[in-house]
Amino acid sequence: MEKNKRLSGALMISGIVICMVWFMFIRTIPFVPSGYVIDKQFLNDFKWLTVLKFSIVVAGLLLCFVPIIINFFREGSDLKKTVTKIVIGIFAVVLLVISMLHFDNFIFTPDVEQRYVVDRYTTNAKVTTYHLRFDDGSSATVTYDDFSNARPGETKYVVYVEDGIIGVFPTDTYTLPH
Repeated sequence: MEKNKRLSGALMISGIVICMVWFMFIRTIPFVPSGYVIDKQFLNDFKWLTVLKFSIVVAGLLLCFVPIIINFFREGSDLKKTVTKIVIGIFAVVLLVISMLHFDNFIFTPDVEQRYVVDRYTTNAKVTTYHLRFDDGSSATVTYDDFSNARPGETKYVVYVEDGIIGVFPTDTYTLPH
């Protein structure tokens, strides 16, 4: 009994550590463009990188919950098994909803438009997040470097999939095909 509890605890701790490493890995995936011309190939590569990062998030979430699920199924009453089944069902529905929200990345072709930056702002929760607001009213979350280099009135290339922004690129580095 004591050995099973230690094993279950070790599984949960290792799952949490693996999950944290997994999420840190997402931030290190670089976007290596196929050039500095924002053409169809460039947009397709960027779209699939976005899909890859989303898939890693979903896999990381699953990885976090696997030790917890194993712990509940290993030993316990019928109540624990019932609660676990309910939690797994809710988790599956949440993942399905999140996947459907990002499903447009899989099927729609990205579009690029030239937009003017009208405002820069930050939001502070536990971590500071940097945002740019554009002349069409849309806003995008950007890195600190992109935030600090952007000035109101400056032109940026904004990559959209349907109504969502998936990327912002500076016009002094990237160009559109002629």
